[in-house]
Amino acid sequence: MLRSPRWRARALLAPLALLLSPHLLSAQEEEPEEPPPPIVAEAGVGRLFFDGREATVPYSLTAGGDYVGLEAVTAMVGGELEVGPLGLGHTLRLFGDEVVFGPTSAVLTIGDEIVPISSPPLGSPTGIQVPIDFLRRVYTERFGYVFDWSRPRRTLVVQRREGRQLAVETSAVRIAGVTHLVLQFSGEPDARISRTPVGDLRLVFPGDTLNLRGELPRSDSLLRAVTVSNDAIQVRLQPGAEAAEPLRVARGGNVRLVIDISPQRVVSTPPESRPLTGFTGLRIVIDPGHGGNDVGAVGSGGTLEKDLNLTIARTLERRLEARLPVEALLTREHDVALDHSTRTAIANQNEASLFISLHFNSELGSTARGAETYFLDQDPSDEAAAQAAQFENEVVGADSARGATDELGLQLMLWDLAQSRHLSESQRFATLVQQQLNATLGLRDRGVKQAPFRVLVGATMPAVLVELGFLSNPAEEEKLGDPAYRLQLVDALVDAVAEYRGSLAADEREAGASLDAGAQP
Repeated sequence: MLRSPRWRARALLAPLALLLSPHLLSAQEEEPEEPPPPIVAEAGVGRLFFDGREATVPYSLTAGGDYVGLEAVTAMVGGELEVGPLGLGHTLRLFGDEVVFGPTSAVLTIGDEIVPISSPPLGSPTGIQVPIDFLRRVYTERFGYVFDWSRPRRTLVVQRREGRQLAVETSAVRIAGVTHLVLQFSGEPDARISRTPVGDLRLVFPGDTLNLRGELPRSDSLLRAVTVSNDAIQVRLQPGAEAAEPLRVARGGNVRLVIDISPQRVVSTPPESRPLTGFTGLRIVIDPGHGGNDVGAVGSGGTLEKDLNLTIARTLERRLEARLPVEALLTREHDVALDHSTRTAIANQNEASLFISLHFNSELGSTARGAETYFLDQDPSDEAAAQAAQFENEVVGADSARGATDELGLQLMLWDLAQSRHLSESQRFATLVQQQLNATLGLRDRGVKQAPFRVLVGATMPAVLVELGFLSNPAEEEKLGDPAYRLQLVDALVDAVAEYRGSLAADEREAGASLDAGAQP
């Protein structure tokens, strides 16, 4: 499983309230007194052993159990501890996970999960101390570290749980100005990903031992170095480069993580609101579908749609701006969840000229293949289009919890009345996209379709949703793991934008000629 670091703000609000207030009380109830802290029978400094190293660790012995200093453990084993204001709401960042806990609650939150422990953490003059089962719930169950506390000896021994021998091969290929770093493993990698302040990637494989096969890739103008240690891979970037989230690709019994490294994009301040004049300055908003806990379709080899959407979107953004006089923006830059209305709101706020939502399809069985391009309509063109829209509309819990089918129907009706002038342009652009995908890649023509996709509702510009292939088809999933094939997909989309832009310019010239002719006596 590939886990990426992310901040789950909504998910943490309720658990954090739980941590800081052990009991939820009505206005009529009196708040019970907090349980007194445990009576410490002995406090001192013990010894901590890990990986052949020794350090000191503060401890406290109580009748209800023993505590050890968390700061000493994180310094030796790993982790970043952030003590909250007034000593409340502490956060432990560990290999991409975030553990939130408080001083008076015997529960932790790890991501979206609420985890009980034997007793609340203990404040002491030497810092925060935690019960031993805190360490086991956080480090052992998730990362494979084993903690052995000896009360008679006052020692804490930490060992790595015996894991797999995982062979890894590394290679890099440069295509169209982007370095594609490929990490191939002999088994399913369980990687925890973190980034340094300068953007370098660190992938930690808890409990596994990495065995490097072959040579490491050479440096280039984007990739500085790749290093492989006992349980981690470090990807160091050149100044001015940035790395995308790793994309998991399964092929031939092996699993690959593909990391696209590209020149850093210049983040400019959004321009002031102004009408766009002419057709040389189109602003295009690209929407990588799904994200966060919403993974979308899952390929037969384990490829996650949300990751593939983001990889394609980032490449499309670069290729559009390199080949055409346009500005491209993404609705999400990282692996985060966005509801559908937020995605179109981003396009509207940036006065986009086009909105392109990227997706990949899935179907029962493994034979379906090819691309489909959709534009918005209340009435789906066929049953398959209706099912596709139903899947895409229901995957994000925030939308489905907020809006039922009746609300979506009302939104569609109002959109149809207010924005019907964009319908023909959406259909025209969708047709160009489908034609380019078919002609460039020889894909099966599944046609231009219409369906009530929630993500297209409210867009005040031509908007399409593109399903670029079927992850349920092993052959298509394998091709999508090839950076060269993905670039062909992207260039087909760029060609469609170029053709659409040319058609708008032709329309403007024709309209100008008609006005000139009408003005002559």
